Amino acid sequence: MAESGQIIAGFTIKDKQWVEEIGAHVLLGEHIGTGAQLAVVECDDDNKVFMATFRTPVSDHTGVPHIIEHSVLNGSRKYPVKEPFLELLKGSLYTFLNAFTYPDKTCYPVASRNAEDFQNLMDVYLDAVFHPLLSENTFLQEGWHYDLEETDGPLTYSGVVYNEMKGVFSDPESMLSEEMDRVLFPDSNYGLSSGGNPDHIPELTYEGFCKFHRDFYHPSNARLYLYGDIDVEERLTHLDNYLQHFKRCEVKSDIRKQPRLDMPTTHVCRYPVTPGSDVARKTYALKCWMLEDSTDPVYYLSMNVLAHILCGTQASPLRKALIDSKLGEDCLADGFEEDILQTYFGIGLKGTDADSVPDMERVINETLEKLVRDGLEPRVIEASLNTIEFSLREANFGSYPKGLIFGLIMLNSWIYDADPLMHLRYEPTLAAIKEGIARGNYFEGLIQKHLLDNQHQVTLTMVPDEQMEEREREDQQTHLATLKAAMPPEDIQAILKQCDDLEEAQLEPDTPEALATLPKLKVSSIDRQAE
Repeated sequence: MAESGQIIAGFTIKDKQWVEEIGAHVLLGEHIGTGAQLAVVECDDDNKVFMATFRTPVSDHTGVPHIIEHSVLNGSRKYPVKEPFLELLKGSLYTFLNAFTYPDKTCYPVASRNAEDFQNLMDVYLDAVFHPLLSENTFLQEGWHYDLEETDGPLTYSGVVYNEMKGVFSDPESMLSEEMDRVLFPDSNYGLSSGGNPDHIPELTYEGFCKFHRDFYHPSNARLYLYGDIDVEERLTHLDNYLQHFKRCEVKSDIRKQPRLDMPTTHVCRYPVTPGSDVARKTYALKCWMLEDSTDPVYYLSMNVLAHILCGTQASPLRKALIDSKLGEDCLADGFEEDILQTYFGIGLKGTDADSVPDMERVINETLEKLVRDGLEPRVIEASLNTIEFSLREANFGSYPKGLIFGLIMLNSWIYDADPLMHLRYEPTLAAIKEGIARGNYFEGLIQKHLLDNQHQVTLTMVPDEQMEEREREDQQTHLATLKAAMPPEDIQAILKQCDDLEEAQLEPDTPEALATLPKLKVSSIDRQAE
């Protein structure tokens, strides 16, 4: 077994720790040549997991990390297939195969119980993230492009991510979340849309797209995670085969933190509804507080428990107070956001009126003040703590592989250069919380400090607008018509040709030679014994 201080396949094992809570040894290391950070969870679970993660803070609303996430999975140096991701789905025993774009990181996890299949999946993903083709056609297809069917026809926008985010920005609750991020974190990376705002996606150029990959998808900015009953030396040799061709460099991927606001603020925004709709009680309202960093394990778990106490069930006091107020049709429990560095808590109403929002704020504040003054019911605290503790001990994540969730939990500190194991080691944290409860007024103190006395709070009201969709459509049509009118004929012809070329490329099947590069699982590699 690997030990601390050992060098294995180009990696220095800096630490080895037994984590009782997950019943596994964890190796923490670094790639000597590039500085890529490594975590290996050695255990007897045959559902093996690999995940490559890059810190990818955004500087605008173009959604470039989201577009890159789609695009790297559209062919690579070793696997020049248009959609290796979809091809893999056809002939793999994967238990998980996907990618995630977060506000500050992008993750590429795969999992399989079959050793050969795991090797294949890992290789395809490594080649995808470090050596993607990133052709201009891929950018146009996955990001955005001008669409024009004929010379005299209207100019429009299209693209996979563009169309996906048009859908997101037509959903009221998604719009509310995006707008809340903008006003809660006005001076931070978190105030920008990592998924992409459709109004700004067309500002992204192919050069900017390629630059983002060069800037952030370097091993020096990577966290590489392995889990399960794997041959550590074999897996690290596999990783080193990809990393050894890179040189260590400084990657500027730090998160720009939001300075604390010194007073509560209110904002109003709009969302589109169908003309002629009944707009009474169609307003959404959300109150959010920016809290502390996710790299404090006691705070982190305490706020998870407090969020459950306040709004985790129908009987939770803050949720119940909002529902009983009859100010809205339902409680909008945004809860505790823990997957970013600067966490926040939010709660509100949907199906309300703009005039009722001050009353909603009053109900929230009075309920919190009463809970602090009178104290939380001990049985409510016990029930919520037991719920969180049971979920930690059971580690049942449904269809998601256990190793994947452990890796994502580690990222909530690891990606911010803090101890990767702090949130997996929940026993000392639970003990500290229980000790605080025994002393008295523990969660009441958290309510006072993080909610009532916290001036960095925002109330966002989102009201229906019957003319908004038509107004935005007319504005975009006018903008695109003006753009087209200013284009010389050769540019219009170039757009027509680009559309034709893109459609032709999309319809053209992969060559047999390209498809043959993808690894295929042999029948002989599959266990014939049913469990």
